[in-house]
Amino acid sequence: MRILLADDDMNVLEPLEIALRREGYDVLVASDGKRAWELFRAERPDFAVLDINMPGLDGLSLTRRIGEAGEPRIPIILLTGRNQLHDKVKGLDNGADDYVVKPCSDRELLARIRAVWRRSSVPMKTVAAGDLVLNLDTHDFLVRGKRISVTSNEFILLQTLIERAGEVVRYKTLMLRIWGCEVSHDLLRVTVFRMRKKIHADTGNPTYIVTVPSVGYIVHAAHESELDSEPAVPADAALA
Repeated sequence: MRILLADDDMNVLEPLEIALRREGYDVLVASDGKRAWELFRAERPDFAVLDINMPGLDGLSLTRRIGEAGEPRIPIILLTGRNQLHDKVKGLDNGADDYVVKPCSDRELLARIRAVWRRSSVPMKTVAAGDLVLNLDTHDFLVRGKRISVTSNEFILLQTLIERAGEVVRYKTLMLRIWGCEVSHDLLRVTVFRMRKKIHADTGNPTYIVTVPSVGYIVHAAHESELDSEPAVPADAALA
């Protein structure tokens, strides 16, 4: 699920972004209402968490704009430092689905997101590549119809590769998606190896997560036996 997260307070924005990414969410970040509106129009996220008091375009106005932007309507949680009843009512009247008072814990916000998402009428989303299927709402992972247990980091790895099936995904891109920063190649290799053990009968001859030496990894859009062409390596692969 892709979440638009907007707050002008970096002390709030950065920890929440990290927490959301660790849970496997794809996060679009904005530090003001105008940028949040631009991201919404360009990326069409599935969910929004918006601070009420932002410069330029406040959270209430942004909530109204999003609601008027047409279907499908996305769920919205408003963040604010005010805990007055009339502020909560005003937020809900403007189209928000929930209202969270700052400071709030990461766990509380994550629980609120899950609860609002369950109540919403938005259908569950899946991404797939051949026999690999990820449910982005429930975090279920299926291989040939069999459910496989994965960690949060493994889920993000799979999501990134499957969403770009047929393309080589660079080592650096995977590191930033999974950990939010560049880490050692050994850590990434271990994560890939553990994932392969769960889905490949022979980890020495993987057919799903394939290494492109010195560049990254690829998940094929179809089973290896069905492929007719070589994977497309980025033109600037030598820079990887």
